[in-house]
This record gives sequence, C-alpha cells and structure tokens, in this order.
Amino acid sequence: VLHKSSGHLLFTDPAYGLESQGFRAAPFDTAKAVWAVPSHPQKCSDLAEWRRVDRRADEPNGVLLSPDEKTAYVSDVWSGKWARGKQLRHACPGGERSCVFAYDVVHDGQHGSAPSLANARKLIDLCDKKEVDTGAEGYPDGLKCDVRGNLYAGCGDGVRVYSPDGSYLGRIKVKGGVS
Repeated sequence: VLHKSSGHLLFTDPAYGLESQGFRAAPFDTAKAVWAVPSHPQKCSDLAEWRRVDRRADEPNGVLLSPDEKTAYVSDVWSGKWARGKQLRHACPGGERSCVFAYDVVHDGQHGSAPSLANARKLIDLCDKKEVDTGAEGYPDGLKCDVRGNLYAGCGDGVRVYSPDGSYLGRIKVKGGVS
C-alpha cells in the first residue's frame, strides 16, 4: 500500500513459501516483517533504502492504511495445519493465528523519509470467544477501509466489518468465504 505522505510502499513478508508451500529458501534476518520501501523505481532497488518497520506479527499477511494514513492495519494469519513437518509458535489453540493488529503511523512529514509503526495493539482476534460467538470463521485475509475508517476483512464467513476501534459491526455473508 502506498503511504502518500512519504512516498513509500508498505508491504508484508510472511514466510508461507518456506513454512507451508516449500518453494522459498530459508529465511534470512529480514523475514516475517512489515517493510517500507521507496516507491521510486531507482531507490527501491537499493536494499539500503529498505526499512523494516515492524516484526511483531508471527505471519504478517497484508497491510492497509486508514484513509488519513494515521493508522496501519496488519493481518497476522497462520494455521498449524499448513506447517511442513514442524510446529511453529502461534497464539490460538491448534496453532491458529487469526488477527489484525493496528499501529500508529509515525512520520516526520518529509516526503522521502520512511514512516515507522508504533503502539501495536491487537484490534481483531477471530480466535477470541466474542468473535467465535458472532460466527467468525477463517482468517482476516483481505483488508479494506471505507472513508469513515471502518475496516472490512475478508474471512471464512464473508466480509466482517469493524469500527476503527475494533468493535464488530456486522458481516456481509458470502458462502465459502472471501479472501
């Protein structure tokens, strides 16, 4: 996602290719993180310009900015069933991780300087009993915001809708789920 104020792209780098799909080489120090890279083609090819802005998530699988660019949302999803012969540390029973974290986006206002992420907080946890009680299924895979900052998450039971503070507002039921 483009952070317009800084001119940087934010992206996530999960390790699914290594841990579940078997096609990625062993991770190096930079795996499993949220990154900021300059959107300018000449600068983004220079690895010295890349900034790791967060590595708290077990399997960061998507990043979204609020309309005002003051909040970043990062999905963190994993199933123990996906592991290739090794169990990895994850939060929910059965090795499940089905969360969205919110972060404050910190930026000095200078175009060209990378933003950073601060004040991490778990906004949504589909493994939490209150979410299960609302019929939550699957993983928050695709994330979008509306102009009010409400968060839409593609999940196994459809599109789940949350207020900016993480309160569940409802869902658009879609048979078979949405990614």
